[in-house]
Amino acid sequence: MPSFHSLRFFNLLSMLLCLGFSICAVAGSVISGLAAEAPPKDYSLHGRPVHKMFNIFNAISIMVTAFANPIIVEIQATIVPPATKKVIKGLLLCYTVSLVAFFSVSISGYWAFGNAVKGVVFDNMRPLVPSWLYILSNALICLQLIVMTVVYLQPLFAKYEGLVIDAKKGQFSARNAFVRILGRSLFVSVAILIAAMLPFFSDFSALMGAFAFIPLCIVLPSVFYLSVFRKASRLSCTYLVNIIIVVLFSIAMVIGVIAALHQIVLDVNTYRIFPSSQ
Repeated sequence: MPSFHSLRFFNLLSMLLCLGFSICAVAGSVISGLAAEAPPKDYSLHGRPVHKMFNIFNAISIMVTAFANPIIVEIQATIVPPATKKVIKGLLLCYTVSLVAFFSVSISGYWAFGNAVKGVVFDNMRPLVPSWLYILSNALICLQLIVMTVVYLQPLFAKYEGLVIDAKKGQFSARNAFVRILGRSLFVSVAILIAAMLPFFSDFSALMGAFAFIPLCIVLPSVFYLSVFRKASRLSCTYLVNIIIVVLFSIAMVIGVIAALHQIVLDVNTYRIFPSSQ
């Protein structure tokens, strides 16, 4: 039953779970890649040029979605001064962990399985790794998803609980605890149901990255900088770099949205509701 004031503990737990899963994924990839029954590896890229281009922008959008996690660090760090030092420290730690976790898994997984690697790399290595490693990895990622759900739904929870709880009673009183548990469980259950009905998660991650996180985390900061320092020398390197960032990532945003919608349309043609149960 966390609140905004206890999210730092959840962020720490999330980081440890992320590192733990990454270690398991890298170890599993190495074991699978060196196994005698390892599948043949093909590192070439297949498909027409237009499909390759769409896949590239889909990948960029998904990466932006993954690396947009520091936005929570920025929001939390700007609540109490000195904001600048806190943001810099938080972002350095966040991006260091992200680089180590994401790229170690990506590189080792692609080395082990080539272009046949799946979105969840343990789907490839399941028959090649010990059962305990597979179970441990799934347990870590399950806990990570719970923590992420708690963190990202906090604004919604806070709004909901501000409407239904009795401020005259304690936060953990029977009456307030009941409505909090009921509301949070309902929100999460609906999200799980929709996620199970729409299995192509990576497509929606790409759409979210292109439509929301690219403009929010990359384009808007540069636009704000250009607006604040518009009276400064427009020939300075920093000013020109920000202009280039705005132009390039605005183009990436448009193409990324088109690519994500294109992939969603392709997947809808082969869509079956609750495919894992069939």
